[in-house]
Amino acid sequence: MNIRLQLVVAVIIILAMVYISNKVRKKQAELKYTLIWYALGVVYLLFDLIPPLQTAVCNLLGITVPINMLIFLAIGLILLIVFQQMIIISAQTKRITRLTQEVGLLSAEIDELKKDGK
Repeated sequence: MNIRLQLVVAVIIILAMVYISNKVRKKQAELKYTLIWYALGVVYLLFDLIPPLQTAVCNLLGITVPINMLIFLAIGLILLIVFQQMIIISAQTKRITRLTQEVGLLSAEIDELKKDGK
């Protein structure tokens, strides 16, 4: 990869990380959910700026073409992020169901107290 392409990729990664940081700063995203994106950015930035590192990891994993390793890494991390989000959504669904039931019970109790008060 030539130096110009490496610089373009590095700038894009850094801009993406700044964008994520800005979302966290404005409280539009929680830090605990964005940490994996920071980690991903750092890993890709290291692979971009230190090509021998990418080659060494490829050799270690037995992958002959470095781009295949990056695609494999991307797919694996995307699956990890999707799984993490599924767990969060499941927990939120349970909380919403519980809150809805509590609101229904409280509403029924208020209606009952109104009837008793009249």
